[in-house]
Amino acid sequence: MKAYTLLALHLLFWGVVKAQDPAPNIVLIIADDLGIDAISGFGIEGEMPVTPTLDSLRAAGITFTNCWASPQCSPTRAAILTGQYGINNGVMTPPGPLGLEHESIFNRVKSNAEVSYEMAVIGKWHLAGRNNFDHPAEHGVDHYEGLFDSGVEDYYEWTKITNGVSGTVTEYATSHLTDAAIDWVEERSEPWLL
Repeated sequence: MKAYTLLALHLLFWGVVKAQDPAPNIVLIIADDLGIDAISGFGIEGEMPVTPTLDSLRAAGITFTNCWASPQCSPTRAAILTGQYGINNGVMTPPGPLGLEHESIFNRVKSNAEVSYEMAVIGKWHLAGRNNFDHPAEHGVDHYEGLFDSGVEDYYEWTKITNGVSGTVTEYATSHLTDAAIDWVEERSEPWLL
């Protein structure tokens, strides 16, 4: 049953991409360790944080209310990127690795969309060994900017990988990556998937 849920996710995503004219821009937010009990919009009562931006994105987009995920970051991320559970894509525990024999959502869109999409991942990869900084590009990502490990030890001094190149950043990690995503979107003139 779980395999059908992931297949339905990919088919629904693909149907949205194919049905839109002009092609939609797509932002997929994966928030590690954020359950449906932590934000409003999923029918769970209780005191929730105020999230007007997420609420407006949810209202204008698609909300998945019945899907399966792993209670760990890398297996969930690999399942979303491939449409396969960890038992099938090989990512059963962090950090992976996610093999290249598995078609990513990026490569699927590139090979099937009627228009050219620009693809980016900004945030956390954690699906490859520590030294394979080209791994996002190998899965069809045009632009990668973020962390390769599980997190940062110091949010004000951390290592960032940008398109295969490692560098040190001395700016608060969360703000830096959020600003990088906003900047990337604002620079696009073609349809994009972030």
